[in-house]
Amino acid sequence: MINDDYGRTVSRRVSEARRDQAARGLRSGGRSPYGTTADGRGGLRPGAPDEVAVVREVFEQFANESRSLRSIADDLNKRQVAAPRGGAWHAVTTTSANWSFTSPTRPVGG
Repeated sequence: MINDDYGRTVSRRVSEARRDQAARGLRSGGRSPYGTTADGRGGLRPGAPDEVAVVREVFEQFANESRSLRSIADDLNKRQVAAPRGGAWHAVTTTSANWSFTSPTRPVGG
């Protein structure tokens, strides 16, 4: 009984803390998007310069050159650009890189 109450209390507090972080526009955990890194205050900042360059390239090609995410992924694979978690780039992976550039906190695009 005591353990059940404790577990519910902890769960509620964690949920409330995550909700409050999100309401303030801050992250509540998890892996930082490709091309970014945690700033230690709940936000994001630009990550490794090579990753930031890839994010900008993906965004430019998708938004301004109207290339498909699949064709962008194919090009990155042909050039042997390292994917976020190793392995090959896919359309979904390029979506993550594109999101890094366009996120509300604008960590990479400035």
